[in-house]
Amino acid sequence: ALGADDGYVASLPAEPPLALHRWDSGAALALLGNATLEAEADGIYFWRDDQWAAHEARGGGGDRGAYLRLLDLVCSRTLRCGDELVAAPLLDMANHRAEDEGGGTYGCAGASIALRAGPRGARDGDELFLDYGRRANDHWLLFYGFCPEHNRDDAVTLDGASLSWRDAPLAPDDGRRPA
Repeated sequence: ALGADDGYVASLPAEPPLALHRWDSGAALALLGNATLEAEADGIYFWRDDQWAAHEARGGGGDRGAYLRLLDLVCSRTLRCGDELVAAPLLDMANHRAEDEGGGTYGCAGASIALRAGPRGARDGDELFLDYGRRANDHWLLFYGFCPEHNRDDAVTLDGASLSWRDAPLAPDDGRRPA
């Protein structure tokens, strides 16, 4: 006999999103050249280790890798309702689309959560999208494992020194080098 949650559990992906803190190599993360982003990813990585240590301290066992995959999956599927993080089966399957591109919103009332269609509405059979909120691309990459194709809040943090034409390897007599 199937349990009440079996269909939902079967619909979950085998692996959580490949967010930055799950990248195999710190060197790959360093390629992004953003020290702030790299530090945030490290913080999440060590937070996950702390969760594993707390699990073990409570007498929990099992495979560390499997535990961390499950932790990442749970974190990627929860929604904020006020001060609480909640699991919302079906709603957590909605892909992101900005509200101005047809993404909807959700609202919490007691034990209920409602998905409201975006300003374009929805017809029978349409996929419903959820606007995950306004964020810079580094936040999308760090926490969601992707960057939206069109992001009105795209921002880039440049760490270190800026470059000027004086730094470009131009021949001294090409007439383009500033005096």
